[in-house]
Amino acid sequence: MPDDGFVLLRTEAMRDFLVALWGRKRRATNPLIAPTAYQRQRLARLLTILDARLAGASTHEIAFSQIFPKMRPLKGATWKGSSERRHTLRLMAEARRLASTGYRQVLSHIPPHCRLS
Repeated sequence: MPDDGFVLLRTEAMRDFLVALWGRKRRATNPLIAPTAYQRQRLARLLTILDARLAGASTHEIAFSQIFPKMRPLKGATWKGSSERRHTLRLMAEARRLASTGYRQVLSHIPPHCRLS
């Protein structure tokens, strides 16, 4: 296990993993490694966007099925110049970054004072 700023977090996550693997009773999740409710919601949204994109959904389809489901779809030039389109593209880029940077991105919510480096 690398000895860097995330060593305590990795150790805690590994402990939770082994407890689950061995079928033992789970203890309460350590608040140090647990994302907040907002972060869980955002991560779930980003994963949903990533799944939709990998399934072949267009930016327009993702926007109006995942991000703005209660809004009537915009068309043509209105869609091309819309803030909804720009917001969708930003979220799609963030979802791609999440997929490519791995677990460190998920752990980045940990306050710096709780890390070793």
